[in-house]
Amino acid sequence: MVLLLLLIALAVVAYRATTVAERARVARDLRLLTERRIALARKWYRAQEPYFDTLRARTPVAPVTPAIAIITTIWFLVIVSGSVIGGGDTLVDWGASLGPRTSNGEWWRLVTALFVHAGPLQLLACLIGLLPVGLVVERLVGPVAFAVVYVTSGVFGSLLTVSVYPLDVSAGASTAICGIYGLALAIWMWRVLREPRVAVPWAVMKWLVLSGLVFLLYNVPSGTVPFAAEVTGLIVGVVSGLAIAREVGSSPIPIRRSAIMGAVTLALSLAAAIPLRGITDVRPDVDRMIATDDRTAALFRDRAKQLALGRVGDQAMIDLIEREIIPALEREQPPLASHALVPDDQRALRDASREYLRVRIESWRLRATAFRKGSLSLLRQADAREGAARDLFVRIPYRPS
Repeated sequence: MVLLLLLIALAVVAYRATTVAERARVARDLRLLTERRIALARKWYRAQEPYFDTLRARTPVAPVTPAIAIITTIWFLVIVSGSVIGGGDTLVDWGASLGPRTSNGEWWRLVTALFVHAGPLQLLACLIGLLPVGLVVERLVGPVAFAVVYVTSGVFGSLLTVSVYPLDVSAGASTAICGIYGLALAIWMWRVLREPRVAVPWAVMKWLVLSGLVFLLYNVPSGTVPFAAEVTGLIVGVVSGLAIAREVGSSPIPIRRSAIMGAVTLALSLAAAIPLRGITDVRPDVDRMIATDDRTAALFRDRAKQLALGRVGDQAMIDLIEREIIPALEREQPPLASHALVPDDQRALRDASREYLRVRIESWRLRATAFRKGSLSLLRQADAREGAARDLFVRIPYRPS
């Protein structure tokens, strides 16, 4: 969105900074350049038309690639418009994958994340990477096989992201597109072993390689999707292609074989998902615990001021601690004591928060006993326990959720 606004601003500045004649000359040059490019594209297509006619004869209807492109583009436009109008929407709200959400019953995010993109450049790079190779590979293997490889590659890439980066938002089709490139690589491998009846012309191959390079040059450095996830998608595509594309040189992949591959990969994805169930982000629990601790400490300070002014007695302090402060803190213990699957980089935070809460409750019990017995030494011990708890907690790196 920022990039779009910047482009609009630059266009306005350029318009205001030029004369009518200069704008007319620029428009004429752009029109001539566009016409030349269109003429070259038509010439190129006419030269490759026999090959494309052969592909259409093999697979008369290839709906999956354009359907993916259309759905992805519409989804992105809806997300942008929703974010502008609503203001508070995030990628996760629109279907992106996030470990604590995906692994706690929202497994559909492994698929919907393939249609969610974080920005126009990511969307454009994915469309450039998908359309050229997809329009060729889908007609070579058939729509069913193409859809199976696309989805399963994307799902396995999303699963790897949830496993390795459970607290990162995963959005984008790059893992699925890498799976299609892996499928294309497997087709080429079978071509080396078996002479195909439909060989890809060199001009078409250059076109596919160029679009693939544009796709990779954006996605690999951007880090929007982890590189390991994209490699996983590529491997899934290669393995799937080697398993089902043996005779693709002479005919599309049979639907039955594609269905079997889909069932097998679905079973494998389920097996890979089982160990990931229940990933928990402990930061909201820690946030809530800190808020409760701050609130109860504020209550105590207010009551202590009243005690100093002689408006309340020691029993009022004891009642506040035992009936309000300690029960409130004890209610925060179960979430931090649960045995949910916690990311590695949060285990120290969870353990420190749990220990802090335990020591904090002990300090409040000591303080209540001190008021009951009128003991200054016990009050000093309670203050020491509180200080020890805070020292323990502040040593742990913490970023609120």
